Amino acid sequence: MATARTVPAFDPASFIGLIHEPDRSRLLAAGHRTKVPARTPLTTQGTTPSSLCVLLSGTAEAVRVDQGGHETRVLSYGPGDAACLPEVCAAVPALSTVRTSAPAEVLSVPARVFRQLVTTPAVSEAAVSALATLAYTLEEHRLHGSYGNVRSLVCHWVLQLAARSGVPQPDGSVVVRCTQAELASWAGISREALVRHLRVMRLDGLVATSRGYLTIHDPEGLRAAADDGGGPSTASPNGVSRGENP
Repeated sequence: MATARTVPAFDPASFIGLIHEPDRSRLLAAGHRTKVPARTPLTTQGTTPSSLCVLLSGTAEAVRVDQGGHETRVLSYGPGDAACLPEVCAAVPALSTVRTSAPAEVLSVPARVFRQLVTTPAVSEAAVSALATLAYTLEEHRLHGSYGNVRSLVCHWVLQLAARSGVPQPDGSVVVRCTQAELASWAGISREALVRHLRVMRLDGLVATSRGYLTIHDPEGLRAAADDGGGPSTASPNGVSRGENP
């Protein structure tokens, strides 16, 4: 007897999560499902995507490559998120390369098919919400970079990663995959400066670090640090206090 294919669980706030039945089933049936390993490109910077890529499981990241070949992670995606949505809707070249950061199942919906489906109210509302969230997130990044202090910016990026691709633990902590080089690049500071800030954050009990990963032990404390620029620190090694730019 054939076994019914299970429907993945999505974040209710994700693109797929916002689409209710039967429109969700219609969208899932319009694409091709593929299981891919980590670091599989879904879109390529400078190329107009031929399909909308939706994560059914796993995580992905958008990476911008400059002329010198240096990579900067721009966004992270989790289950239910649609990668390259603006590019597919507008039929324009991708501004970044999107690749899986963990093994994933991806739904690929041909661009012309998606542009037909997006005329339905449910899919249209989900697309508008996803695009508005993306615009808000990018503006938030810009404002933190322009007006926030360094530690506020670092905390902000860590929280953004945790929201889309963090792995909750039984003790309430959240594990995020990121390297110190990536965090330094996002914050626009040197690796040495980032290390000093992370040391204070560890001593304050906000995070713990390991090779390629960061564990958030105090999400609310980290959120407060991102919102208010850090506040007073309980520890200040090497003369760096929370809220102080090195």
